[in-house]
Amino acid sequence: MNLDRMNRFFESFAEAVLKHKLFVLIVVLGVFAFFVSRIPKMHFITSFESFFVEDDEEIKTYNRFKEDFGNDKTVYVLIEPGERELFTLENMVVLKKITEDLEKNIPYLDEVTSITNAEFVEGKADTLRVYDLMVDFPKTREELLEIKGKVLDREIYRDSIVSEDGEKTGILIKLLLAEDDPDYEKNVAQAVREVFSRDEYQKLKYHEVGAVLFDTEFQGNVKKETMKFFRLSVLLIMTLLYVFIRRLYAVYVPLAVVITSVGMTFGLLAMTTAMKVTCTVILPLIVTIGVCDSIYIISIFRKKLITTENRNDAIIQAMKKCGFPCLITSVTTIMGFVALSAVPIIPVREAGLFCAFGTAMCFIMSVTLGIILLSFGKHVPEKQKADKVILGDVYHKIMIRVASVNIKYKNIILAGALILSLACAYAASTIVIENNFLDYMGDEFEVKKDIRYVDETMCGSSTLELVFDTGEKDGVKDPEVLREIEKVQEFAKHDPLVMTTSSVVDMIKTINKTLHNEDDRFYKIPGTRDEVAQYLLLYESSGGERLDKVITFDYARARLVLRTKSLGSGEALPLYERIKAFTDKNVGKSTIIITGANALKVKVIDYILQAQITSVLLAFGMISIMMMIVFGSVRFGLITMIPNMFPIIFLLGFIGVTGRKLGMMNAMISAVAIGIAVDDTIHFFSHYREVRRHAKDTESALYTALEEVGRPMFFTSMALTVGFSVVIFSSMINVAEFGVLISLAVLVSLLSDFFIGSSLILAVKPFESEKVGRGESEQV
Repeated sequence: MNLDRMNRFFESFAEAVLKHKLFVLIVVLGVFAFFVSRIPKMHFITSFESFFVEDDEEIKTYNRFKEDFGNDKTVYVLIEPGERELFTLENMVVLKKITEDLEKNIPYLDEVTSITNAEFVEGKADTLRVYDLMVDFPKTREELLEIKGKVLDREIYRDSIVSEDGEKTGILIKLLLAEDDPDYEKNVAQAVREVFSRDEYQKLKYHEVGAVLFDTEFQGNVKKETMKFFRLSVLLIMTLLYVFIRRLYAVYVPLAVVITSVGMTFGLLAMTTAMKVTCTVILPLIVTIGVCDSIYIISIFRKKLITTENRNDAIIQAMKKCGFPCLITSVTTIMGFVALSAVPIIPVREAGLFCAFGTAMCFIMSVTLGIILLSFGKHVPEKQKADKVILGDVYHKIMIRVASVNIKYKNIILAGALILSLACAYAASTIVIENNFLDYMGDEFEVKKDIRYVDETMCGSSTLELVFDTGEKDGVKDPEVLREIEKVQEFAKHDPLVMTTSSVVDMIKTINKTLHNEDDRFYKIPGTRDEVAQYLLLYESSGGERLDKVITFDYARARLVLRTKSLGSGEALPLYERIKAFTDKNVGKSTIIITGANALKVKVIDYILQAQITSVLLAFGMISIMMMIVFGSVRFGLITMIPNMFPIIFLLGFIGVTGRKLGMMNAMISAVAIGIAVDDTIHFFSHYREVRRHAKDTESALYTALEEVGRPMFFTSMALTVGFSVVIFSSMINVAEFGVLISLAVLVSLLSDFFIGSSLILAVKPFESEKVGRGESEQV
């Protein structure tokens, strides 16, 4: 790679862009308009299913489960009386109307189950009657209390349809699959909220929970918070850039680059996929990259403006000097983000790919739109003032001080960095992996309060699904199979995270008790296969409609539903392991398949850990190779990676020391950190290498390099650190944490280059063999 040739290329490129600036401007704005016009079509997905690739075994299992038993997504509404008791005729009328309204207005509805229409089984001897609980609506209080007694007598209804004390009730809304409608959850949530917000129903209190409602609320809050703090961050960053540089073009050029790059990236996202929770990191990252690319060009442009006759010449000379380093920083940053494409979590993978595209757009916009905007304006000679600004201001003094500290204490700095790295590595080993969307939301959100309340008082808001596969037709009718299901069900009931359970066993035991004059001694599984078969046939022939919810049509597989509290992946894993260990030991007649929302959360733990390891190793490998090529040496290429790896180790150590959890958003922080760190490193080492060709020794070259490139490094890093730190005030915990971590990454990356990078240069003395006068054959 020939350095002089690349410099001449960017010199010629800048000349061509400025010569045809009107044409280039029209093309840029046209492409921008095309992408932005697609953004209104963008939709948001947060469901756990969207995390997995189609051929993932866990999602295949989950999809087979849904084929057998239907959609497991439900909406559950816990209802309490305002002041009086629940079981009054007036309240029952309201509940009946609500049930009917839900049946009429909820899209993609499978069924609504409430105390007014719950299926009830009763009978005597060999006859069985299956009917809706209030098919004959009670006319007197005595009739209503009789119904209350029936419901409380049935274990299957306790803590689901009615609480044990009879003072709370619940409505369960089961939904059909609707994979082709991107607004499925939003439409269902709006319909549910609309029904329960009607004035005529306000005599009762409602607590609405379920993945559909939570996902919709979560999506809305993430979008609102992200956009609010994005605008605030950009405003603060641009203000600080103006304060630092005191030129309007230091504001409007980076702003234009950021806006066009963000617009194109999100336009592509809208055209190709749905926005997922991790895609919210694209905004701050593009701001970071766009500001960095622009400010490096602006800083060199400002310096060249002192000695040139016009703005165009200053731009051309600036591009000649920093165009190639900007290209290399963009390529290496893209590599860091592309490394995330190896992660088997779709939101992380997509965030990496779109950040890579956004990085490419930032570079293209910086060297086209950015330099065009710089060309506008009058050239006002101000050599004396500029010399003072550049050579005598506080930033110049800071850079001189940084160089002096490195020269005097290089060994102490490197030893301290090594010790701190080891300490951070140890702290990183204590990190707990946890992904809990509920914890991401602040305590002020009503949906979070409702979920917590339902978890503590009724049936729980999440599920773990167990499928007992006998491998043969009518296998579920075997009493031994049913007893194994019962044993697992009883074990699960005693787990503190499991609120209620339900299975075909409950149904068969209820039928057996009913056919024996409600004798509690017969609330058990029949002794023979024939009895089980007869009970199931009698149930269906009597009008029972719920059998397909718990067993397959061929009676080969049965479903056990464990309704749990809302769990993060860290809580779901121990529950999963307890249930699996028990089934491995106590189930021999069936193959156990564990799936559902909580099982998917368990799998995500493995993927988050894999994301950290895979993305860092891949990014490190690709960027290291690039560094070796750029600097023409394996040794020097690896040396330049040391300041890039320190911020990653420090961030992981910070997460471990502060007790933060490593979740979906934070899983990308390592690749993001290396992408941010490598930009400053390349600019710093490239400028050092250039000035070393002319300087008398390493120390003087370091002084000059820091004076030239230290200023834009300091400007951008300080502005970005302060700008992104504002999200600490976000009510969305994940947004706030990511903002804090990315701010810390920017600051630590700057310090790592200033001190670790500088001390390495002084200790290793790279590029000493390169001499002035090698001219056209100068190799990078």
